[in-house]
Amino acid sequence: MNSNFNIAILFGGISSEREVSIKSAMEIYESLPSFLDINLIELNHSNFSSFINELDEDTLVFNALHGGEGENGQIQSYLSHHKISYTGSDATASMLAMNKHFTKIIALENNVLTPNWLSINLNNSDRSKILSYKSNKFKIPVVVKPNFQGSTLGLSIVDNINKIENALDVASIYSDNIIVEKFIKGRELTVGILDDKALEIVEIIPKSGFYDYKSKYTKGESEYICPAKLNKNLSAKIKENALRIHNALGCRHYSRVDFILCEETGNPYMLEINTLPGMSKTSLLPMSAASKGINFKSLVKKIIKLAIDK
Repeated sequence: MNSNFNIAILFGGISSEREVSIKSAMEIYESLPSFLDINLIELNHSNFSSFINELDEDTLVFNALHGGEGENGQIQSYLSHHKISYTGSDATASMLAMNKHFTKIIALENNVLTPNWLSINLNNSDRSKILSYKSNKFKIPVVVKPNFQGSTLGLSIVDNINKIENALDVASIYSDNIIVEKFIKGRELTVGILDDKALEIVEIIPKSGFYDYKSKYTKGESEYICPAKLNKNLSAKIKENALRIHNALGCRHYSRVDFILCEETGNPYMLEINTLPGMSKTSLLPMSAASKGINFKSLVKKIIKLAIDK
């Protein structure tokens, strides 16, 4: 790796996924050669606008932020405005992908199945009307989740219509924009994308039966199978759909697309896309890459090279 440039790892931030970002950043930092000039920049409330002063046009930013301002296009727009190169998708793709409602519309436009859903703005809607409409539109169970949030924070599976108001309250902690989505029972799958190519599919088997924040980030709470045990044609279809979403949104460098494989029909349904997926050694994207023979250090170097080459 050429040493004639600076790398700044941007991490922390002010989103609810701050701790995940810190873990990713530390492992990215440790994977890079010691001869590189690496600047760790931890974003917080006090330096959110001033961190740009620590950078120059010869700096490449490795964006290790997760969620919120780091993943919704704000940071990307700010860096682009100051002509700073960075890893991951640009501002427009990041903004679209962070919005689950928009992503699902784009999925359907590109012939990729996604569970039926309703998008709600709690600021502009009467709850009693929402509940009446939802109960007519969906059969219980449903999934209630914030429209702009990752790591399953604020997500509830509602199996009783009387519990739906509480689920709305939980989701509203993170966003006034809520997605109410048909619950599909099946196998949880995720596909890493690197350099416009689909990596191996990972199957996620949470011990609790629900892949929530604890199941994601607590060691031993979930089992992972990579590559997932799928027939050749189904595997190819899921990878094709993942790449189709990645490209339709205009994503670049890398991403991860989550699916549920319906137990009843055998069809894969796209749930969401992550433009800045977790980047610790045990995260799903590195796991997917490792199954293709790409170790963690090589994955980090590849992402940096893609950002340099644009």
